[in-house]
Amino acid sequence: MNQNLQPKEIKYSQGCPKDDGERRKRYRELLEKGEKLFQKEKFGSAKYHFDQAYQICPSEEIRQRIQLCEENAQRMSQAQALVSQGYQLEREKKLESALKVFQRSLEIWDNKEIQLVVARLRAKLPKPTLAPAYQAEAEHRYEEAIACYREVLELQDNPQVRDRLGICLVKKGAYAEAANILVSSSSQEPEVLYYTGYALARIGRYSEAIKRWEAIGENVPELARQREQLIEIAVSDLIARAAGEEGELEAAYQEAVNLLRCFPDHPLVSDCVRLISLEHLEHLWAGEKFEPMLQFLLSIEAERGESEEFLPFMLAKVYFRLAEGSAQYLTPAIAFWLTVIYNPKYQIPSRLQAESLSPTAAIEEQKQLIFDLEHKLEELVTEYKLSQGEESLKEVLIHWEMERQAIAFLYEAAKEEESLAEILCTPAFAERFGLSSLVLGRLRTIKPRWEQDERFWIVGASFSSARSSLLLLNQGRLKEALAALPAKGESGDDEFVDYCRQRLFLRLGIEKLRAGEVANLKKYFTQATPLIQRFKKYETEIVQLAQEIPFDSQRLISMDEVLQSLVRHIKSKQLLDIASYIMSYKANVLHGEGLITTQDAERICQKALELNPDNEFAKDGLREMELHYKIEDMAKALRKGNLKKAADIAASSQNEEIEETFFNLIDTILCEFESVFSSKEKKIAFLEELYKQCEKVDPEDPVLYDILDKMEAMEEEDHSS
Repeated sequence: MNQNLQPKEIKYSQGCPKDDGERRKRYRELLEKGEKLFQKEKFGSAKYHFDQAYQICPSEEIRQRIQLCEENAQRMSQAQALVSQGYQLEREKKLESALKVFQRSLEIWDNKEIQLVVARLRAKLPKPTLAPAYQAEAEHRYEEAIACYREVLELQDNPQVRDRLGICLVKKGAYAEAANILVSSSSQEPEVLYYTGYALARIGRYSEAIKRWEAIGENVPELARQREQLIEIAVSDLIARAAGEEGELEAAYQEAVNLLRCFPDHPLVSDCVRLISLEHLEHLWAGEKFEPMLQFLLSIEAERGESEEFLPFMLAKVYFRLAEGSAQYLTPAIAFWLTVIYNPKYQIPSRLQAESLSPTAAIEEQKQLIFDLEHKLEELVTEYKLSQGEESLKEVLIHWEMERQAIAFLYEAAKEEESLAEILCTPAFAERFGLSSLVLGRLRTIKPRWEQDERFWIVGASFSSARSSLLLLNQGRLKEALAALPAKGESGDDEFVDYCRQRLFLRLGIEKLRAGEVANLKKYFTQATPLIQRFKKYETEIVQLAQEIPFDSQRLISMDEVLQSLVRHIKSKQLLDIASYIMSYKANVLHGEGLITTQDAERICQKALELNPDNEFAKDGLREMELHYKIEDMAKALRKGNLKKAADIAASSQNEEIEETFFNLIDTILCEFESVFSSKEKKIAFLEELYKQCEKVDPEDPVLYDILDKMEAMEEEDHSS
């Protein structure tokens, strides 16, 4: 298909009439016929069919196809007119003119037949001679040389001739046209590279110019001198352009950045980029164009990172102004402002004034501004919290505290370890600029002095790969924190990741215990054992939890398992005491619910006393177990008819509960004994023995009167009979 055509796929179903089968069929036929004619470059006929289809059902696709038919028909008509003219010139033996006309027709409409005609004419024409062009160039007749080179190129393209044309244009002073020609050259000849660079430099494309010159080689002293001169010219020109029209500022900045890429260590170029950047920032700040200012600063960050001295302060400043209107900017505002506040390296550069960005602020005024803005930022965060109360803003406040705690600790530790002073920043700032590993390395140097202070581990975790997990943990989003926790060995900060893991597992264990989710509970506390060993507050928290939480039997069992696991490693008195208490309490509850035997309960209480010999609850439990043993023995003796043994147990116990139980059992026997004995004599003998044994236990108990009453009743029956 001809490369001039730009067909678009027509979706025949789109806009197709649905109410009339014949119209629908006609519509499809017109479109298909029009498409076939279009492919055959019969644009007039194709347009006719598309027009008919459009009248049946208009659509944007058909309208565009009609327009394309018109445009292609016009172009083809123009090309055909030139072709006719070319053939006429060829018949008149004006071959050079004919060739030019045919080439113009190909520019309008590509045609393989005409391509062959052009090739045939070129073969007939004598080869153009370059001698006149070379002679004119050597004699500095550049206009004439340029005309000769152009004439040769019109007949046949030639890269070497095109390079000579570009060089002549440079010598003539037509730098823009020369640059357009030479930048497309693939030649690595020193002369071509030199003049290409020169042309680019004269139109302000300095970085591209220098790249061309550098391609020539380093061992050209004169070229090195010219390069330094060019850098000076470029810097002067770019600074002047930046101070001119508004539209020139961005273009000058971009060219300065390109130049800096070529010479990253050149002080003149670095100063140029910095000055133009500040000029642009001053312009944006004065116009309160904070969003564009942020985008500009972000582009500087992407290009040069934190190495640009004014970048952290300016980002802090613009994030703060944006945060006044939108809470989404609070988090980066916090990260940058806290870093600027604590680290002199990132405080306002001497050439900048706080508000106008001009070069005159005093150091003390700068410090006062920084701390005032810190206070204002705290007020702003509080205002968001009070006015909106959104969960996300609460999370921002937690983020604020985490960032503040981290840099405050580094600031304090830096008073003893000077190497920390160089890297004072917040965790978010460090992550953004790739400083986290450096901070962790410096932290490890102070570990012997600070490892017993939990702040050391909190801060280390804040700068580690577990930072996101720690933040989610602090926000109470435990499941997300667990998902974000790095696997062991994934990075070089395992000790801080382990600290975060231990805190997270402890919190998960506590929350699961509170919620009554007791399955596999011990594993969470086992993971957290090193943390509980190192810091007393976590041990105290577990003790308080065990004292306060309402326990059912399942939670008691799980809590006991947890505490028994901990006391194997931690032998503190408060942990041993609470473990002993929970163990004995568990024995009491489970025994009361009939889930364990008296012997099991006794064994558990004895084990509890091994942990804490002063556990009165366990002692009471054992006494209770002993009481239950005696009651069971007494009841067993009565069931076997051994009244004497049962009475001896009750009498010797000196315990009201046993005595009361004894007489309750005797009451039951009195109700049932008549059915047990058949003769009256045996009944009376039994009652006499019962009275005798009960009298040993308590001679004043009402049961004795009941026994006497029954004996008298039997005797009266004998007299009456």
